[in-house]
Amino acid sequence: MAEDSTSRVGCGQWLIFLGVAGWLAAVPLVVSAALAALTGHPPDLLVQLEVIPPAEPVLSELAFGLLTTTITLGLDLFVLVPLYWISRRPGREFVRTASVLGMAIALFQALNAFSRLLWPTEGPDLLGTDPLLRLAPATLRLVVSLLFLLFGLGWIEARSQKGAWTGAWRRVGLRGWLSSSPLWLALFSGAVVGMPWVLVGSLGSPGATMLSGVQAMHEALGEEILFRGFALAWLWRVIPNRTGAAVASWLWFVAAQGGTVLPVGDWGAIPRFGAALLLGLLLTELVIRADGSIWPAVVLHLLYSWFSRAFVDPRSEEEILHWVVRMWAPLAAGGLGILFLVGRKIVKAVQGDRALRKSRAGAAVAAGSAGGVWAVLLVLYFTLGVPGFHPDGFLIVLEEQADLSPAASIADPVERRTWVYRTLVETAERSQSSLRAELDRRGVAYRPHYLINMLEVQERPILRWAFARKPGVAFVLFQPGMRRYPRGFQVPDLDPQGPSGVEWNVREVGADRVWQLGYTGQGVIVGDADTGVAWDHPALKAAYRGWDGSTARHDYHWYDAWDGRAEPWDDNGHGTHTTGIMVGQDGENRVGVAPGARWIACRNMRHGIGHPGAYITCMEFLLAPFPIDGDPFHDGDPTQGAHVVNNSWGCPKKEGCLPDTLRRAVENLRMAGQMMVVSAGNDGPACGTVQDPPALYDAVLSVGAIGRGDRVAGFSSRGPVTADGSQRLKPDLVAPGVDIRSSVPGGYAILPGTSMAGPHVAGVVALLWSIEPELIGNIDRTEAILTETAQPLVVDAVCPSGGGTPTTVCACGDQSPDAIPNHVYGWGQVDAWAAAQRLVGR
Repeated sequence: MAEDSTSRVGCGQWLIFLGVAGWLAAVPLVVSAALAALTGHPPDLLVQLEVIPPAEPVLSELAFGLLTTTITLGLDLFVLVPLYWISRRPGREFVRTASVLGMAIALFQALNAFSRLLWPTEGPDLLGTDPLLRLAPATLRLVVSLLFLLFGLGWIEARSQKGAWTGAWRRVGLRGWLSSSPLWLALFSGAVVGMPWVLVGSLGSPGATMLSGVQAMHEALGEEILFRGFALAWLWRVIPNRTGAAVASWLWFVAAQGGTVLPVGDWGAIPRFGAALLLGLLLTELVIRADGSIWPAVVLHLLYSWFSRAFVDPRSEEEILHWVVRMWAPLAAGGLGILFLVGRKIVKAVQGDRALRKSRAGAAVAAGSAGGVWAVLLVLYFTLGVPGFHPDGFLIVLEEQADLSPAASIADPVERRTWVYRTLVETAERSQSSLRAELDRRGVAYRPHYLINMLEVQERPILRWAFARKPGVAFVLFQPGMRRYPRGFQVPDLDPQGPSGVEWNVREVGADRVWQLGYTGQGVIVGDADTGVAWDHPALKAAYRGWDGSTARHDYHWYDAWDGRAEPWDDNGHGTHTTGIMVGQDGENRVGVAPGARWIACRNMRHGIGHPGAYITCMEFLLAPFPIDGDPFHDGDPTQGAHVVNNSWGCPKKEGCLPDTLRRAVENLRMAGQMMVVSAGNDGPACGTVQDPPALYDAVLSVGAIGRGDRVAGFSSRGPVTADGSQRLKPDLVAPGVDIRSSVPGGYAILPGTSMAGPHVAGVVALLWSIEPELIGNIDRTEAILTETAQPLVVDAVCPSGGGTPTTVCACGDQSPDAIPNHVYGWGQVDAWAAAQRLVGR
């Protein structure tokens, strides 16, 4: 660091400074984008929208991250090191300081990126793991960053000023004393910025809350020591106008947000430029008010980061209210920054700078304001929010599993289902007794399951290691919880054109032609395992099995695996939409494939996210329904179960599933004669993306999505199945899944997804089973009819690795373009009319 100088800074030096800041902002983005294009790592969203073609990654994520970070650091130093040597002449202290700071920022970015690769704490593969296990790497990252800042940059400061490290730290804002007013203002601002989070979010487990605190501390301490500490202090020495120094450090903070795209192309970093512009204004103002002490800024930055992490499950990517608050936070910070800046200028003009620093009245007002707003925040949290934690848990899977092979010899479908249910329950009750007794003794909440012989422990995940050693336990599996938000956002009525009679997608699968034969699904019970159902929707009410035309009875027809609500409801509209595709009908709103079928439902997701325990709970309910307050083991009635179940969901690793987690459950359901129709997933167009349970299993019928013109949707997942190493053919069939109009709470909406394709096939199954009731429970024959009568569809070409265009459908695996079945369309588009003709013509 150069000696103190307050020589005039000219326009040329400011232009150089802005050029360096722009370089630091742009290089990480350009390098990440260029390498992504060259090595087959394009952003998933652009691939799914078919803006750019899919490509086979040339590099692993680790190699890609190392390469992007190394090249970015090299390019930064390539410009900044020569600039430092050129600016060593007298009169260029500002440029020299800027070059040193630029190198410090580049090294800090690279250090953070490398530490994220070596000690990851975030990312899709970690979201379903125990947050307590991520505390250690998160803490290590914090320590490494502080060592670099305090002893790396601290050494430069101590050497340039010929003093000790402790003196250097005090000079860059790490001193104990400061005026109380800025600290109260920081607390006030933190509450204002964070208050909306308590109204739309909630805390996860204690471990997740602790992890959020460490991650927020890493961000707050690291960035404040660097930008409001070293950067501001060093710039103050070389710029005679302190406002200019503050603006320069503020611009550094904004420019550095480009580095947050490292190491693996996290394009969510782009909005951080705007957020940093607004937040940085307030943070810089607090440091100025504190005469250079960074602690008020650290406090505010910590609260800003912690609220946004602690009150939001990182898996909740579609919560609209959360995105609204993410916009509020920087806007509120920017508004407060301007307010405080104007207020300081007015007081300084009237009373002088000394009066501003020593004003006891100002400190009292700031303290009172902070106390008042924090009181309001706490009142809102405990009255309108969701106070407390949402714990994580774990699954105890037992070695003994029921042998259901004799079920194949039971011809009667009701008798077979009843035998399967009783055999599963008997095996579970007998083998779980000792484990249940120990959990009871420990006072631990749990739920027993029989579809897979296991216990779902709903809290204290740290206990799983103790139970893993118990006799008879096959393994234990961490299960992440899902928090309940005080306010949800449901799919709105997005149907400007209104009803059009029989919807195009219903006609596309030939359902309307089957109706003309007199078969509409009558006598068949369809189940929907989803986000719930708005049961009294005009298109669904008459088909609800719990409605007799005058009164509603929800026992045996509805179960909420998350919140236990006694009446069917839908927290975001997804389940109402999928149920409508199966059975919906209301006057001219002919949105359902099998309007004559009756439906029952189970809510297995909260805000569109579930976990293995909830998914299996609903499988058990739909197999053998029980009263809302009943015991699934003793009150289940398999004679009232659903015949065919639509499952427009997948259980990825972030929800606690491994590839094999739900396999035994769906195989047991198949043995019981219940048909499981599953959406293939929305991770296309890359191959090998049918990867999440239960779509990847052979025991279910997996469905991909096509649009008008019988062309696969870009988002539709494709085979072969690689997640379990089977190379299994998936999907089995395709159905319309683009621009699908169906019911949502309060109206109708048009939505895309394989979630919309799956219910078409479930509805077609209901039509076939209404034609030939003897087929109910005969899964093998039903699947054979569906696949043999499907309209075959083929791909366009065999594409080289990384080749193809957004308009070309490429083959997957080693298949030829004319292969049927194939890993894109399976056996083809489901055809209700052709399948019905097969049955009627017999």
